[in-house]
Amino acid sequence: MVVTEPTIRNVKISFAMPQLSVDDLDLLRDMASHLSHYYYIVRGKHTYTIYRKSKIVNITGIDSIENVWDGLCSFRELLGDYKSEFVNVKIDNITAVGRFNKIINILKLQKCLPSGYTIKIPSIFPGVFIRLPNQKRILLFRSGKYISVGCKSRAEILSSFDQFKVVLENYEFNTGS
Repeated sequence: MVVTEPTIRNVKISFAMPQLSVDDLDLLRDMASHLSHYYYIVRGKHTYTIYRKSKIVNITGIDSIENVWDGLCSFRELLGDYKSEFVNVKIDNITAVGRFNKIINILKLQKCLPSGYTIKIPSIFPGVFIRLPNQKRILLFRSGKYISVGCKSRAEILSSFDQFKVVLENYEFNTGS
């Protein structure tokens, strides 16, 4: 089976800004969509969510682990002259995509999964959610495209990918629906 290794498409990070006051957040009102408990800002490829009470900031749209610093710098630019410290910066989720170059028979896959794997087939959705024994998730489509979510490092992505690849290699799937 020809397989493409996972490619990172999105990294979500979070951090605290304990010095940030509600008055400071009100300065963002002109550039943000303001909902009752958070601000939501889309600038370029990044999306920033700033929670008012917890003073936690999420940034999505970072295209690689190496570019996390760029995401932080872009947020710092957004704040302008306001100086604040970023505390407890961490990666919350990495989304990676790839392809098994084979049509996957989802119903047969459901019957063949070893113990420790769970599968959810939504009735209207064209793919399946598979929870791996390491609690990471893979979204798999009939076309063979997969999306890995829930990982926090490149090592976790590769480990999840290797776990699932073994399952697909150990079973012969029929083409078709």
